[in-house]
Amino acid sequence: MRYLALTTILIVTTGVAMSQQRPKYETVPDHTVLLAIASQTNCPLKIEGATFLKRVDQPGVLVKYRLRNVSNKPISFISVMIQNSSGSNENFMPLGRSGRLLPNETLDSARLGIDYDLVNASKSVQKPAASGEALKTLYFLLVEKVQFADGSTYEDNRTLDALFRFFHDGCNR
Repeated sequence: MRYLALTTILIVTTGVAMSQQRPKYETVPDHTVLLAIASQTNCPLKIEGATFLKRVDQPGVLVKYRLRNVSNKPISFISVMIQNSSGSNENFMPLGRSGRLLPNETLDSARLGIDYDLVNASKSVQKPAASGEALKTLYFLLVEKVQFADGSTYEDNRTLDALFRFFHDGCNR
């Protein structure tokens, strides 16, 4: 009995310690930072459930989303591009953890309670937007490259290049 009690205490203590080590984020309101998912014709992946989170304990952000394999082939490599209106971009390859994404399976870019914790929504999320409050940043998520288990690939370089040019040239007019 004493062994069971000690094991339970150890498990609870370890769980509490691990949750304290996970980064803590809060949801950012859409009227401040808008996160858009690009619709790409013939893309074997669909991006779903995108959320923009801001780290509360230090500078940093997390763009959380789910990928769904809508093709009929297993996927072995994924590259998702996140482009923002200030011109910077980031490239994420979330498949590294699991290896393959089978048809109709989903993969989360980050997992609540495992990769991060979500704290109470900030007051700016809970209150309605002021009429003069401006959108500060626009983020686009799009699939850059997919490699299937059979070696074939999907790439959408033309759309990526067009988006980069738009942000570089179009936003500076």
